[in-house]
Amino acid sequence: MFLTPKFKENRNKFSFLLIVFIISLFNSLTISAEEIIEFNNSGKIESGDSESIVFIESNLEDKDLIRKSILNNHEIYSKFKKESPVQLHIFSHAKEGMLFINGKWLNRIEILKWFNTLLIDKSKLKSLIFYGCNFAKGIKGRKTIDFLEKKLNVSVAASTNITGKGGDWKMEVGSIYNTIIINDYK
Repeated sequence: MFLTPKFKENRNKFSFLLIVFIISLFNSLTISAEEIIEFNNSGKIESGDSESIVFIESNLEDKDLIRKSILNNHEIYSKFKKESPVQLHIFSHAKEGMLFINGKWLNRIEILKWFNTLLIDKSKLKSLIFYGCNFAKGIKGRKTIDFLEKKLNVSVAASTNITGKGGDWKMEVGSIYNTIIINDYK
């Protein structure tokens, strides 16, 4: 069978598009470090009532150490399991009023949008604790804390200095008393 140059060109374009599609499909199915798959036997999303849930940003260098240190006392957030926590602990890089989530720096409005994508029953949530360096520092940090408290109707605690490695686990802003201290992460 004789193939015209036009047919060969279209076949090559189709092959290329098919490869791009398969790669993008694979990438969308890749599970990041903070997403622990928790399916029940039927493969449906589970539901749980845990007092506190921990979200660990996948870009943290020592995320496995943090996860290992807290597993006995706290449940790790999973996008496959609907939770109804009273507290949400968020471990991530931060700077004044900004949080590093999914490879991007998020401002207060973007943090709110990201928060609303979490599979959490927000009606029972009473507090958010941000474990990220300098998140509550300065005017921008305080405005972000105030904004999130108002929009989410929760108490927010965060740090104004270095948190974790090279710093402390004290939340200088907010009145939350049930924070996580990771002794092995100094």
